[in-house]
Amino acid sequence: MPLAPVDDKGTHFYYEDSGPVDDQDRSELGTLVLIPGGYFNSGIFRPMLPYAKEINLRIVLLNLRDFRGSTPYAQSELDEMHSDDIEIGRSFLKNRVNEIAWFLKWYIEKENVTKICEQQGRRVGGISIATWSAGGCLSISLLGFADSIPDPTREFLGDYLRSVVLYDPPCFVFGSAPFPIEHAPLADPALSDSQKIELFPAWVTAYYTHGVSSMLLSQNPYEVSDRAAFLQEVASAGDKEPEPTILVFPAKFLKHVLYTQAFEKGLFDEDIAKTTFPKVKVTVVTCTRSTGMCVCTPWEVKTRMSTYEKKGISPTRNLSLRIWDGMNHAPHWDMPDKVVELFAEII
Repeated sequence: MPLAPVDDKGTHFYYEDSGPVDDQDRSELGTLVLIPGGYFNSGIFRPMLPYAKEINLRIVLLNLRDFRGSTPYAQSELDEMHSDDIEIGRSFLKNRVNEIAWFLKWYIEKENVTKICEQQGRRVGGISIATWSAGGCLSISLLGFADSIPDPTREFLGDYLRSVVLYDPPCFVFGSAPFPIEHAPLADPALSDSQKIELFPAWVTAYYTHGVSSMLLSQNPYEVSDRAAFLQEVASAGDKEPEPTILVFPAKFLKHVLYTQAFEKGLFDEDIAKTTFPKVKVTVVTCTRSTGMCVCTPWEVKTRMSTYEKKGISPTRNLSLRIWDGMNHAPHWDMPDKVVELFAEII
């Protein structure tokens, strides 16, 4: 079982590695680390591996703490996760950021990952991270709380970290207000814990048809200025066809309230952008037949950006939004070849 150290106390991540590409010199895409969200483990990405190999993309499937094979959280850490104290919550997130940074440095050194460089006008080499669903909380935290990473490690990663992709993240990843319209099993007080676990996979991987206003996001998110009006257009019940992607997987869920701060620091703080991961580009991918709380994301992000820009504050990162029409929340299972093509294009 491949295990990677993430601190000097014996804590580790379980990971799977597709292995070196056939022609390292042609590896323009470098290495992509895939991190799941709050319910599925990294095995859900395995269908992508054969297609990645065809285009010389090396893929690492990573299980964070408490997922299969990785070190479980101690009770004290679980208490921090659920604490209402902002400082305790910030400390918890910073510790998770340091674990990811430790893993990246360890892996880069172990596998001799090449630094990012330019060849004939194209970026070559380096390492990228893609966090799926609620895993986007970790991407936002990595960018926003990177000042917690020790200077030598942060400076080292600056030469290698190529792209951060938030892959169909829910809007709460960016610190948005709770979603008032959509019925989400995990937030339903009428359901027992076992019922929530049973219902969640089918709900989150169903294919949804949303209202016209939500589809306008691909052209102009400012067409809908009233959040309540926008949310009325978002579907809360999945379509009968196609069937939900996956029905059974182990359960875990993580959500916190500090992501607004991380969003602001990670994407709008000029000093952090200049000194921390200066070569990274950030992409948010939204699938149009995903759940409402994910389809909501581009509107939330662009509205937030508009608010900053009206104050004369522009993003300090290379940030782009990608609307992916026709895909549900788990296209890597139903159409893994298409997902590999997308990542090859955006990283």
